[in-house]
Amino acid sequence: MGKAKPYRFYYLVQEGCMLNNSINKRPLSPTELNLVLNLLAFCKYPYHLELPIEQTLVFDLTDDGGMGSFEFVREHIHDRQYAKPLIQAETYDTDGRKIMLEISIDEQGYLYQMDSWVADFNPLVSPLGTVTVLENIQVKD
Repeated sequence: MGKAKPYRFYYLVQEGCMLNNSINKRPLSPTELNLVLNLLAFCKYPYHLELPIEQTLVFDLTDDGGMGSFEFVREHIHDRQYAKPLIQAETYDTDGRKIMLEISIDEQGYLYQMDSWVADFNPLVSPLGTVTVLENIQVKD
């Protein structure tokens, strides 16, 4: 066996960058947008957006088991870190299961993720935000 070619590491780094650029970005659905706007209306801590929330793209977090979590896209910024929650609340799926919600910011203060999960860890029956009831709202400072 010969030695690995010197460009191998560079190729892998480039390949990883291409994966970041191929994430399926999408606008918020009308129900998600309504949910995010309702939650952010309670927010006291400052946060940043690159574009108005109506124009901000997101991508689904595929490791959440179909519970509706997504990340807000920051163009050209791929290495983001969770910093803190802005707001936490509870809502419901159309089958009556309680959904826990958290909107967080990254280390630079930009909206980072809408994390949603159900106690039984099963996928949502209806799209996130279909039920508009919000309970146990906790605003973070």
